[in-house]
Order: sequence, then C-alpha cells, then structure tokens
Amino acid sequence: MRVASAASLVVALTFNSTVRADEDEDLPGSARELVAAWVEAQARGEAAAHAKLYHRAFSARQGAQKLDRARWLAERQPLLGKPVRVEQVHLWPGAKEVRVYLTEVRSAGNREERTRKRLELALEGKALRIRGEQALGALAPPGERLKQAALVLGRRVVLSAETREEWASGKPRAEPSPQASSVRVAHDVAVAKLPAELRAWVGRELQLVGAKGVLCKAKVARLELIGRVDGLESSSLEDQWANASRLLVGVLSLPKGCGGALFARAASLPAPRVFPAEAPDAALQRAALAAFRALPAYTKLQADYRRWQKKHAPSSKAARWEEADGKLTVLRASSPALVSVSASAWVSGDKGGCQDAFRASLFALFEVAPGGAAPRLSLRSRPSAGISLTPLAASDLDGDGRLELLFGSFGDQNQPNATGQYYQLDLGVLRAHEGVYDDLVGLELPVLICPC
Repeated sequence: MRVASAASLVVALTFNSTVRADEDEDLPGSARELVAAWVEAQARGEAAAHAKLYHRAFSARQGAQKLDRARWLAERQPLLGKPVRVEQVHLWPGAKEVRVYLTEVRSAGNREERTRKRLELALEGKALRIRGEQALGALAPPGERLKQAALVLGRRVVLSAETREEWASGKPRAEPSPQASSVRVAHDVAVAKLPAELRAWVGRELQLVGAKGVLCKAKVARLELIGRVDGLESSSLEDQWANASRLLVGVLSLPKGCGGALFARAASLPAPRVFPAEAPDAALQRAALAAFRALPAYTKLQADYRRWQKKHAPSSKAARWEEADGKLTVLRASSPALVSVSASAWVSGDKGGCQDAFRASLFALFEVAPGGAAPRLSLRSRPSAGISLTPLAASDLDGDGRLELLFGSFGDQNQPNATGQYYQLDLGVLRAHEGVYDDLVGLELPVLICPC
C-alpha cells in the first residue's frame, strides 16, 4: 500500500434561469451556472428570469433592515438592464448548499463601483436558488487597494487577475524559468490600451513584504502579461496561453538578495506588522487536533475512511485518514488568537494505483479564548470536506484593524477540472466577515496533468 498524506496545524496567537442540481450532480458546477444566469438576467433586464433564481424562503439584510423576497426584488428592480459583471468569485460548497463570495462591478458614469457580496445558495426541490444575499461593503478602486497590498510572484507584482485580449502585444514567448511560479508564457503589453490607473504603476516604488516584515524596496520596471499553468509542457505556446490563468503584472527591479516576498505595498505607506508561521506548543496542538476531530465534517470523513479501509486496504494499520505528525506552524499576533488545522490525504489500497484510492482534505480555523489552564477553542470557519488551506502569515492588509491570513496553497476537491485535478490557488488572502473567515481570493493555478 502506498500512502501519500499530509496534515498541518497553524496556530495564530494575536494576530437558463432554473439551475438543476440533483444530489448526484455537480453542486459547485450548478452554483457557477446560477451565478452566470443571475448576472445575465440583471444585465438584460429580464425581471421574471431574475426573480425565478430566488428561493421562496429568501431573506436579505440591508443595514439594520431584514428584507423578504418580494421587497428585495422590488428594490433591485431599478438596477435591471444596466451593465454588471462579477469578479473574484469563490465557492464554499456544502452537502446541499453553496456559499458564494464575489465582487459585483457596476458602471457609474465614467467610473466603476465595486461591491463585495455574499450569496447563499440552497436547493429548492431539485433547483439551486439564491436563499440569501448580502452586500459586505463597497471596495476602493483597484489601484487604491493595490497600494495597500498586491500579491507578489517572485520578481512580479500582480496588478490584475482580470485581463483583456487587447492588452496583449505581439506573440507569446516562453518563460525561461517556469518552475518557480508555474509561469509558462508571457506577453508584452499594449500599454496604451490599459486603464490609466494600471499604466501609472510603471516606475512606482514599492516596499516588498515577506512573512517576517519588510524585505526591501523595489520599482516597477515594466508591465507584462503572464500565463500560468501546470502541465502542457509539450504543447505550443499558443495552446499554453489559451489554457493558462492570465495575470497583468509589474516586473520588479529587485535588489540583490531580496526574495521571498508575499505582497507589496506603496513605499510611502507605513511598514505593516506581519506575523509569520511558527511552531505551536504541545497543549495547543492537542486541543486543536481534538477540536478538529470533533467536527461533523471530520467525523464523516473518518467513517468513510474506515469503510474504504475495510474494503480496499485491510492490511493497513492506520487508524485515521490524516497524519497528525505533519507540518505544524504558529502565527503570532496580539489579538485575537487563532488556531488553524489543515489536513489532506491520498491513500492507495492494497492493490496500488489510484482508481480505488482514498482522498480527503479538511480545513478549520478556531479562536483561542484568553486565559485558562487549558486552551478553549471556538470555530471561526465553515469546514467543508475536500478543502485544504495552508496559511503563511497574518497581517492587517487593508487597514481596517482586522487580521487577514495570507496562504500559500488552497485546494478544493469538490471542483475538479477536465483532467480530474481539483481547483487550486497557490497564493492568496483569507478574510473574515462577522467573525467567520471564509472570504477568499487568490491566484488560480490550472493543473492540467492526469492525477494518476
């Protein structure tokens, strides 16, 4: 039997208008279809199609008010028929529901207004519909937000994950060293076709920040478009570009020895406090693992594993699906105290191969109550089987007084692609709303390699 599994523990001290979704079908895929239908109905001004997407038990909050379905639809009526699109969409799938975070972009004169939103999707019979909708707040223009924190990939600072074909100039070229950040191809930029706020980044000085704080300062030398994909090495550059996740980036003039940055921000801003990953003490590790293993999602995975083990790997002596002696880290900050457990496993049966392999992953985040002889933990995430996440550091990225978690890898087995590989992000940010960390944005990395 081959076993390939991993577990990690992170402790943070302070720091068509009817979308069918039968239970045996792809719930995340149905959720994506619903979001697309929701945007299309609004943009086309189709009131009946728009209304049909909302659950009979729908409710929404608008400030201190709670609105029912009829009143919500009436208040949204004036927006129908006006241009709208969505960005930074992320799904948290459950057994019979999906939570969706997205950025809604609407035109307002000669500018765009962005609002971060949360949609609660649930089954109504066999149709997936919107049961809840909440605006989480207006977002500053992208240029202003990037001055606070822009993710960094090696020698590049990421300026936009939303790109346009007309921004590319010339033919794609091969990236000379793709291993570092999975960048396969790059394009020169037709700078004159970029929005002014993106053109303005050329020559801008930034402070580069790693897991332990500011590393150095560097200037943006030029702009380029890059395509990232894992696989397709033998394909043409055009095919790699067509299948890649594309980003507009600023190429940095890095001083010698300045590496390992997670994000960049304007050099004129104060240096941020950053709290790196460190090892937890034994008491907190035991408490976190106990809380993790008491979760309903974990209990179900464990029962599934034991049934699988009896049928496919009776010679195995492993009592649990995860390995508890994996990588453990701690994030230190002043308040609040958080502990995160992320575990994943891929276990082959006695016959080998991966057709009958057991795969599982789970992520959970807890808050640690201050004081007391033993750690007391409260759940601060929404654990969902199939999801893993590995935090790297914590920092207040947007200046709102709350810590965000910077993560180095995220995987969701509930959203496989055409090759069977699951949805992956390899750098991103996890934010909290109302005390729950589940608003996630990051850099997608398409993996187009057969998993077996």
